[in-house]
Amino acid sequence: MSIPKTFELAFEKVSLLSARFGENEAAYLSPKYQEAEVRQDFLDTFWVALGWDVYHHEHPNPYEREVRIEKSVMVGDRGKRADYAFFTRPNFLQARFMAEAKKPSRQLENSYDCFQAMRYGWNSNTPLAVLTDFEQFFVLDSRYKPSVERSLNGILEKFHYTQFADEESFRKLYFLFSREAVGDNSLDKFIQGLKKVSKAKAAKVAPAVQIQPVGDTFLAELDVHREELARSFKRANAELGSDELTEITQRTLDRLVFIRFLEDKLVEASEIIDRLGAKSGSKWRDFANEIPRLNSVYNGIIFKPHAILDSPGFQADEKAFADTLAWLSHKNSPYDFNTIPIHILGSIYERFLGKTIVVTDKRARVEEKPEVRKAGGVYYTPEYIVTYIVENTIGKLIAGKTPDEIAKMRFADIACGSGSFLLGIFDYLIKYHVEWYGGNKTRRADAVKKGHCRETADGTLQLTIQHKRDILLNNIFGVDLDAQAVEVAQLSLYLKLLEEETTATAQQYLAGFREQLLPNLNKNIVHGNSLIDYGIMDGQLFDSRDLKKLNPMSFQNMFPEVFANGGFDAIVGNPPYIQLSMEEFRNETVNRYLKEKYALSGGRLNTFAFFFERARQLNKDYGLISYIVPNTILSQEYYEELRMRFLNHTDIETVTSPVGQIFQDAVVETTILVLRNRQKKTREEKHDVEFNDILLNGELVRNAILDQEVLRNNYKASFIVPSNPETLVLKEKIGRGRSILGQWTNINQAIALKHDRSACLTQTRETEQHREVLDGRHINRYFTGDSPNYFKFDLSKIHSCKREDIFLERAKIFFRRVGESLIATLDTEQKYALNTLVVVTLKAQTDLDIRFVLALINSQLLNFYYLTFLKSTKKVFSEIQARQVGQLPFASINFDDPKEKATHDKIVELVEKMIQAKKSLVAARTDRDKDFYERFSATLDAQIDDLVYELYNITQEERRIIESN
Repeated sequence: MSIPKTFELAFEKVSLLSARFGENEAAYLSPKYQEAEVRQDFLDTFWVALGWDVYHHEHPNPYEREVRIEKSVMVGDRGKRADYAFFTRPNFLQARFMAEAKKPSRQLENSYDCFQAMRYGWNSNTPLAVLTDFEQFFVLDSRYKPSVERSLNGILEKFHYTQFADEESFRKLYFLFSREAVGDNSLDKFIQGLKKVSKAKAAKVAPAVQIQPVGDTFLAELDVHREELARSFKRANAELGSDELTEITQRTLDRLVFIRFLEDKLVEASEIIDRLGAKSGSKWRDFANEIPRLNSVYNGIIFKPHAILDSPGFQADEKAFADTLAWLSHKNSPYDFNTIPIHILGSIYERFLGKTIVVTDKRARVEEKPEVRKAGGVYYTPEYIVTYIVENTIGKLIAGKTPDEIAKMRFADIACGSGSFLLGIFDYLIKYHVEWYGGNKTRRADAVKKGHCRETADGTLQLTIQHKRDILLNNIFGVDLDAQAVEVAQLSLYLKLLEEETTATAQQYLAGFREQLLPNLNKNIVHGNSLIDYGIMDGQLFDSRDLKKLNPMSFQNMFPEVFANGGFDAIVGNPPYIQLSMEEFRNETVNRYLKEKYALSGGRLNTFAFFFERARQLNKDYGLISYIVPNTILSQEYYEELRMRFLNHTDIETVTSPVGQIFQDAVVETTILVLRNRQKKTREEKHDVEFNDILLNGELVRNAILDQEVLRNNYKASFIVPSNPETLVLKEKIGRGRSILGQWTNINQAIALKHDRSACLTQTRETEQHREVLDGRHINRYFTGDSPNYFKFDLSKIHSCKREDIFLERAKIFFRRVGESLIATLDTEQKYALNTLVVVTLKAQTDLDIRFVLALINSQLLNFYYLTFLKSTKKVFSEIQARQVGQLPFASINFDDPKEKATHDKIVELVEKMIQAKKSLVAARTDRDKDFYERFSATLDAQIDDLVYELYNITQEERRIIESN
């Protein structure tokens, strides 16, 4: 392998550093030589040599820096932060690895320093961490929950500074940690190689021998403490019901997590959790006494007085509470809330909210909420998807605008959950404002003078807490039906608000403004039903419990200022993907209301379809809407009316398909739509739609740009786009003046059984009425295999397909319902088929031979047409739908035309030869025979394709396009 020039330059520079250290080793190993000096003299230069932009020459934007360097800030024995965090484009929210520096006189190979470095890596979700004093360089495994006792076993590689001057040794280090290597996923590749580590060795690092990200670990432990606290609260306060217990348990945990966040961020000058119990001897009593002080300083939903939790008579179990405090205690804790990205905390809470506390007379237990069970779990939107949606909505709307102009804009998520999209919006607005104020010296000086910004010691520009509060209150709005979700969304935004603050900046704000640190968000992030307003009560009587569950809400009443100005400028999010979301009420009034108010879901109660239409109603004219939803919306027939509403009343900006599994433990294929609302008039002028893929790393791949009107002409207005837009000309030519397959054939679903297979099928032909029954496994192109199963046509065992006559035809076609292409065969033995197959028979009064139809279905031409213009957007278990196949353009034959009749007859002849050749191929026992029949079948296939192309008047150039697709 050729060595890149960058390696040679890096080796030269680092060799010089190694030589300089060696020449003065005694001085550098002296206790007088401090960490700050080794960073300045050696480590900064070392990372620059490896290609990293340590001094921010290439990336001056403080929110898009490859290397974030922390100054050592200590409050007591708290607050040491990782010295270096390294990032690569385009994701500057997720570190690639962390590095911790020490002074060389310290014995680097000690448990606490290794634990500290591994903790930084684990909490920031990076697989590797670095611990170095330049004399030594350790590579640490940070995939496991860190422990002081096992930390030394996490050392994967060791380098001595003398090895920096050894080309072979340095090559290992360079091709792991250089900017070039990390950008090429060197860390992931290195980790893949670690999979061969023995279980015994892994057990030394983590006794469970299980790699568990910080989010999963924290959630699992949070669940345990929720249940323990809930049970202890119930034992001491028997009168508590489920809703009350759920709320006070979460509020207690939210307070503790927020306190720990304040400690790790150094916003609080002293530790709180570790000193609880020191004053009164009771940890709970000290905690209760601390809350009023925290409320007076911070405000917000977390510390505000709670009627039950903060009442004088409330009892708490001292031991259960002490156990929770010990878990969250700062001392030797694996958790570092300064390092855990806030969006990771959001993902933890999103899953945490999927459960509720259920009580009986004396006990409490935690279980999944009914709506979560129905939806199959809680699916937190990955951060890169949030970023993409926010950039393509809020980013486009505010581009080029001043802060004063932006202050008048309103952005919302009306199914906000734990607030991932609200966090994304807040983060984007903060970055935009910093970049705008830092655009030139005049703006910068003016922003500092007016108190909008402050400059840090290293010259970085930051928004003041007052300005961030203003952004939060002016621009960001959220709604959720789950009261606990609203609390967590507010908590997440408060964490983001305080992310860059310190004890000094917090005290400065409190002294200057004489008001609490956190704004009241109760008018921004609210508990309510985004889909149902008070109109549901017109002429209807509701039980108060049902009405409480419905929690109807008027947007106009809740957000009067927003709707006095026309509505929201943008609505984004990940709405719930469930049918009959209100099913638990068993209330026909609710179901009828939803169907009438949101008629665009094909009569189905699919909530994500409701949310699209609701967003259009609440959005300003020319405002933007973007949701990530199941990709069935793009092609399923029952969303045709919704797609037509988009085509008629919105500009479809982008249709973007995530590649790969984006939701943990959920195989759900999704798409991201960005729509520009057109409330006041229908679309008239030409508008282009971008079709993209988005990769797991956030990279965007553009597939096509099409005029929006092209989508209207698709079957059922499906949002299917060919990979090559030039094929649209071919589509028109292939279909021009032709009928469709469905006009010449009957296309029916086969037998769907009411019961399991074993209850309906036999493996012997018990009576004359029993017939062999096929499924998808038994057919291939032009070949029908044998099945071991038999079935008697018995309507009591059939769920659908009531007609036996479709199977008793002299000849019929079966094609598979699941597959990547059209796969069809001929049956002449009156076999039955299960519903993994579709049955095609000729309509009466036609001279067509069904083998001619079979040739068209299996041809390259119609496979191209189906896959390009008709196939469902679903990739996993992709279903070939009968109605879509029925839309294939059909080359009908004029039997009075000798040339057309001859072509028909020649194709029939070739198909018969093909069927026989396939049978011979399956029966072949020698390699010679197999090779012969494979070649013969391929030749027949090509001859059939030639004739089909001729029927449709396809040129050689057009054939090249078809076969390349």
